[in-house]
Amino acid sequence: MFSIIQAAGWPIWPLIACSILALALVIERFVSLKTIKITPPKLLDEVLSVTRQSVPGPDVIKQLEKNSALGEVLASGLRILNTHPNCSEEELHASMEATGRRVAHRLERYLNAPPRRHR
Repeated sequence: MFSIIQAAGWPIWPLIACSILALALVIERFVSLKTIKITPPKLLDEVLSVTRQSVPGPDVIKQLEKNSALGEVLASGLRILNTHPNCSEEELHASMEATGRRVAHRLERYLNAPPRRHR
C-alpha cells in the first residue's frame, strides 16, 4: 500500500491530509450530534416534574443548562421566570427562541450545506 502512495508522487499527500481532516470532522459531528446529547429522552418529563410546584433555583437551572442542547433552551425560559416572575408569554417565547437559535447555530458548525428554506 505504501508503495502505491509513493508511486503516486507528491500530489497524493495533500489528498491524504484532506481525507484525514474530513474524517476527523465527520467523527466530531457524529459524536456532537448524538440524539442523547441534544434531546435526552427523559429530560422534558424531569423538567416538568421539577417545575410543578415552583420555578427551580439558579443551581438547578445551571445544571439543566449543562445537560444538553434542549436543556439550554429550557433553562433560558426558567431563568427568565426566575428573574421576571410576571413576564409575558411573548417575552418567555422570545427568550427561548433566541437561545434555540444560538444552540442551533452551534450545532450546525462545520456543516457547509445551507439550510433549506420552506416556502
